Amino acid sequence: MKAVFFLVTICLLTGLAQAAPDNRPTAPGLKAYPPELINWLKAWEQQVNRLSYRVDSTERHIREQTLLAAFQHTDTLSIPDLRQPLAVYRHTLPRVTVSTWITGLANSFWEDAFLFRVHPVGDGRQLRTLGRSRQKVQLQLPVQVNLSGILHDSQQPHHLRDEWYMVLEATNQKGIYQDFQIRSIQRIDKPVEVPNLTIGRLVDYEQQLEQNLIRILADPTRQGEALLKLQQLIPSDSVRVLTSQKSDALLLGDLLTLKLPVTTVARCRVVSFDISYCDNFFQQPDQSFVGQLTVLEGVSPAMSDATLFRHRRNDIIPVTASQVDWGEPVVTLSNVVISWENQQLP
Repeated sequence: MKAVFFLVTICLLTGLAQAAPDNRPTAPGLKAYPPELINWLKAWEQQVNRLSYRVDSTERHIREQTLLAAFQHTDTLSIPDLRQPLAVYRHTLPRVTVSTWITGLANSFWEDAFLFRVHPVGDGRQLRTLGRSRQKVQLQLPVQVNLSGILHDSQQPHHLRDEWYMVLEATNQKGIYQDFQIRSIQRIDKPVEVPNLTIGRLVDYEQQLEQNLIRILADPTRQGEALLKLQQLIPSDSVRVLTSQKSDALLLGDLLTLKLPVTTVARCRVVSFDISYCDNFFQQPDQSFVGQLTVLEGVSPAMSDATLFRHRRNDIIPVTASQVDWGEPVVTLSNVVISWENQQLP
């Protein structure tokens, strides 16, 4: 399976590096950012990705020097080193000069193939003006960055996602930004995100289920909000209530009508659920998307033994551009079983 995944990934990345203009849909929040800023970021992304397939050394050098001259204020600019393995990056937060990063980027990956993505985060209100003169302005922009490929040394898949603050200098002519240059790049102070489904994420989804179930049963002021969140997670719109005598399937909306004592609601817990979790997205040369899917059946993070689930399945599947939603995982829960009884249930 690993060999197949390596082959699929490298084919996708090689095609991506040579693919035509970026036809990804614009996330709704990005429409609030100045379009010239979005276009400049796409141009930077595309120029980095031009290094992602083999050419002769002269052409490679020309592309590297063009990239260094066109987008950075100086080639000694310090940048987080996304080439490092995930474990090293998230625990040591290494940095190198942008010159070292660009000239060594392709050689860090098998067949020189990699995929770099960058886009702003938020709804445009996060764009801050740090300084202004008659002709120049400095803007602080939060971005999400992704770097994917197969690491050359270890032959292991590499998918590193992080968030940065970029400080850009630009000219401002009648409200239109021009001539952007990167002045500095710093990480946003938050944990580095790890791709794929983890035990921590399983526990988080269990807690989301329990929290919103209890709000529906005990807090009339938050019932609507809690119901909407559960319906987004559980497309089947139903849960199974397990007691010592029977098992009843209830629509999520039916929970709104229950009049349970507070002492009963306090015992509400999630017995088990199934989860479908897809992330680690790649875009193919034909502009379609695939993602790495993990399906777990019979998940019960609260179990006292070491078995957190009954069955696991992994696959690579096609996904839509809207599902990708700029790298956010696609998650659905099903076969959700809950109980509010004291006794131990099977």
